[in-house]
Amino acid sequence: MRVKPILLLLIACSIFESSFGQDEESLDEDTVKIERITLPRATIKINIPAMTIDPKQSVFFATDTRIGRFLSLDMGAGPYFNSWAYNEYKGESIRGIRARLGVKYYYIFGRRLAPYVGVEGMFNRYALKNYREVCRSGCQYTEDMLVTQETLARGLSARTGLEIFLGKEKRFFFDAYGGVGFKVTDRSMNLPEDAVFSNSLSGFFGFDTQDNANDTLPNIILGIYFGYAFW
Repeated sequence: MRVKPILLLLIACSIFESSFGQDEESLDEDTVKIERITLPRATIKINIPAMTIDPKQSVFFATDTRIGRFLSLDMGAGPYFNSWAYNEYKGESIRGIRARLGVKYYYIFGRRLAPYVGVEGMFNRYALKNYREVCRSGCQYTEDMLVTQETLARGLSARTGLEIFLGKEKRFFFDAYGGVGFKVTDRSMNLPEDAVFSNSLSGFFGFDTQDNANDTLPNIILGIYFGYAFW
């Protein structure tokens, strides 16, 4: 008579343990699924072409901060430090800052690929110094003058890109992107009143006008980041 209650108790415990184990297993599966479609909490990344390919070279750092299940806030800034196109002679330079702020919406495919679309606002402010040959006093004589052109640019662009996560824990990643938009550019120059450029063009990339100007132009953005993700 005592055997039957014990058997019933063992059977009940076995059923409970089996049910609990299944719930725990399904919970783990759900956790993995959620993990796969969750963005990193934050990232830190550096724009590689900005240091090498861009004629106005800069050290540009950025970060993504997760603000929703599929949304992140992307912001970055960095200084201009050199130009392989504009700066040819000693004393020529480019100095300033560039900044970006944007929002990205992701389409998640596992934890390896993360394509996205979004918008990006840009802000650039820099001073470009180049030697130019100028005429003075009604072109009675010419001289080589170090001319400073100050530029302020603001813009907005739509963009799309793809983040590719690497490594066993998907910590490292590449972020390749492109987009189109517009930018408003204000330029001013520190030429004396009697000075005019004696030639109209200083190299392919050189500024070729002495006029202060305000332009609204199309803007194309392209770039590749390399970074580290914090899950």
